[in-house]
Amino acid sequence: MKIHLRNQPLFSLLLSVTIIASIDPTSAQNFSTTYVPADKSFLNCGVPTLSATPSIQDPSIPTVPYMTARIFKTPYTYTFPVIPGRKFVRLHFYPTDYAITNLNINFTVSLSFFNVSVGSYIFLDNFSALLNAQAINKHYFIKEFSVHISSNRLDLTFAPSKNNTFAFVNGIQIVSMPQIFGSSDPFNQPKIVGTTATLTINENTAFETVARLNSMPGSSTTWLHFCEIAYLVTKVNMRVFDIFINNMTAVQGLDVIAYTNGGGIGAPIYLDFIMYLRNTSINTSSSQDVWVALHPDIDSKPELYDAELNGLEIFKFVQDIR
Repeated sequence: MKIHLRNQPLFSLLLSVTIIASIDPTSAQNFSTTYVPADKSFLNCGVPTLSATPSIQDPSIPTVPYMTARIFKTPYTYTFPVIPGRKFVRLHFYPTDYAITNLNINFTVSLSFFNVSVGSYIFLDNFSALLNAQAINKHYFIKEFSVHISSNRLDLTFAPSKNNTFAFVNGIQIVSMPQIFGSSDPFNQPKIVGTTATLTINENTAFETVARLNSMPGSSTTWLHFCEIAYLVTKVNMRVFDIFINNMTAVQGLDVIAYTNGGGIGAPIYLDFIMYLRNTSINTSSSQDVWVALHPDIDSKPELYDAELNGLEIFKFVQDIR
């Protein structure tokens, strides 16, 4: 599979690969504990306070939250009361021209460039929602981030990049999430692709979601991991395969059943990898491909010459200015 990423001078990615062994209904319950978020907030920006309305009322675009927006000509901070822990922060954008009709004020979206931060983490820097929408060919979109909050409040700040620009947002979601990043096991740290080194991920690490692929069409993407039920693979050396990322070997000879010491029926396997991408193009707005390939490991002579992938997520490390 190939994934397009917008270039930056240098940035690092965390690739989380989800592979799930065959599901045994009698044992699956041991791995399906439901996560209940401690915090779950949704703010439809601009309602019921003074709001800006879009110039194009496209009926194909959801009314909530995209038919109203909050405009910022100066820095503004939203404060959300939360329980300490890792949170998803989702920002909803519909980049079009806006107007506050009762004040006869108009805002041209091409003039919107702004920064978004949570504490010392820079989520968006000199960001143009219009250019982003054009790059991904979508009328509206969501930017999703993951950050650990150690206090009882989350401060989300929007600030115009320059005096003659403005910031805006249509909707904000704050949702608690399980601690899926990092491990206390020093031998289970994310591996840097192309090297033997690993990188420790802890509470000080924040991410932006770049891509999320699900092998089950029609399933919800609200939760992070997905499962495809299969009863075929139940023994060691039935399916063994290699994983390559950008033509570099990430894993060789992966056998999910063997990986879980024979107890992998219904057990999800999460493999995390880190890679660095360097922009070699003069055009910083150009895109770059990330290749992820899975091939049967024929040297192992497995019973099945194929590979399995249940889900793939790609996260970009968020800049911390501390």
